This record gives sequence, C-alpha cells and structure tokens, in this order.
Amino acid sequence: MADNPNHTPKPGPGGQSAVPLSTGLPNDLSNGQTAEDFKRMVADYMEAGYLENIVDLMRADKSALKLIPVLAADHRPRVRIGAAALVESLIDEMRPDIRATASLFQPTIENPEPTIQADAVYILSIIGGAEALRMLRYASGSPHPLVRKAALEAIEEIV
Repeated sequence: MADNPNHTPKPGPGGQSAVPLSTGLPNDLSNGQTAEDFKRMVADYMEAGYLENIVDLMRADKSALKLIPVLAADHRPRVRIGAAALVESLIDEMRPDIRATASLFQPTIENPEPTIQADAVYILSIIGGAEALRMLRYASGSPHPLVRKAALEAIEEIV
C-alpha cells in the first residue's frame, strides 16, 4: 500500500493522519511534537485499532520500527497484541530491519509483569535470528514459569 500513490492512510483519532510528515523517530518533528509524544501517539493509535496505518508508517519509515519494543512493553493488552500483529504483517518483507530491533527488547524482557514478558517472547519468536535467540535465552531465566516455558519453546522453534 505504501507504494500505491492512490492509497490515502485512514485518519486516526482526532482526524489526524497516522503517517507523520517527517521521517525517523525524530526529536525534531516539524509540528513541535517530541519523540515521547510520537511514541505515545502511535501506541494510542494501536489501541484504537489503526494497525494498517502503523504498518504503512513502518513501511514508509524504517526507523519507526524501533517502536516495536516500545509497543510490546505497553501496559495495554491491545497495544501489545497490535505489536505482535505488526511484526506478523511486516516480517516477510522487512525481516532484516525488524531483526535489527531484537536487542531493543531487553527492557521488555526485564519488565516485572509476566504478561509483558510473555508477549515479548512471542514477538521475538516471530522475529527470529541470533539477537532474538539471545533475548529468548535471557527470558528463559525469568522467575515466571510460563515465561520460561514460552521462551524455551520459542528457542526450540528457532534453532
């Protein structure tokens, strides 16, 4: 869809486009928005169900892929589920770029909330690759038995 000149992203909450005017995870958004505001906005859009818009954003601006671990660590289940759906949607066409985000999952794997850890494990199992395996091995030492089990199963799938 990003290559289709006739495709117009659906408006997000408040009628705004989900695709920002500037590129990257900028600290210098042209509208005065900070990087933290941008992260929060994308998470809010994900919670509201604007997955297709966020997929378009990631296709248009690969640096926005750095938001995947941020979304995976969100306290809202719809945002975390959306992060998994985002990776599932993009992994075949952007595998190397998505794999480059695996190391950014360290704080998510260390999150004290086991559901957040487990969601991160699932996303890392989709991402695959050496860095995802490293993160999954780390998660296999979680104090939460279900996280440990999920991590060990994911490692088996990848290896």
